[in-house]
Amino acid sequence: MAHQAPRHHNQPNDPLTKGTSEGSPKRNIIRKTNGGERTMKDRALDINIDSDFQTGVDDPNDPNYEPEMIPIYHMCDEADFDAQTKVGLYYPPTYEQDNFIHATEQPNDLLNVGNHFYKEVKGTWICIKIDPTELKVIYEAPAPVGDKEAHTKGNNNAPLFPHVYGGLPASCILERYVIVRGSDGSFDEITGLI
Repeated sequence: MAHQAPRHHNQPNDPLTKGTSEGSPKRNIIRKTNGGERTMKDRALDINIDSDFQTGVDDPNDPNYEPEMIPIYHMCDEADFDAQTKVGLYYPPTYEQDNFIHATEQPNDLLNVGNHFYKEVKGTWICIKIDPTELKVIYEAPAPVGDKEAHTKGNNNAPLFPHVYGGLPASCILERYVIVRGSDGSFDEITGLI
């Protein structure tokens, strides 16, 4: 019986991860556009997959190419996050309704998001910086959080946001930042970040 190399935990049937001959996963990010879906191998290059690729180090088709990791950010209740990641994966309270975890590449968006969606929600909140390379991330139009409409509703020029399909393991958290809140529940500052 031939020995088989162990599979990476998210390689089987996962269209977002491709294994290389060395066995390390390479991620693809799906970005939804008005014309449907397209796959981007590296958002940092900002390349159009319909155009011809240049060959060389920055060529996403090169098997030795390693894309730059672009972190994403999520805000959440600290106690809820800590309790869930101690025993498994973190899911926000609206995950069952939304079917994904809301995130952004631009942490300065989070204060407006917090004040729109969570101002009435009590508690100590944190911002987590996430390494998305092992996660299923789809960039999509802004979406409601639970029953509240998207904060960019009606804005056809709104950017696409990373939505994480699945729970967050503690291992993908790069850093965490304290969110300073006002006496009225407003989100005022993310200490050490913005």
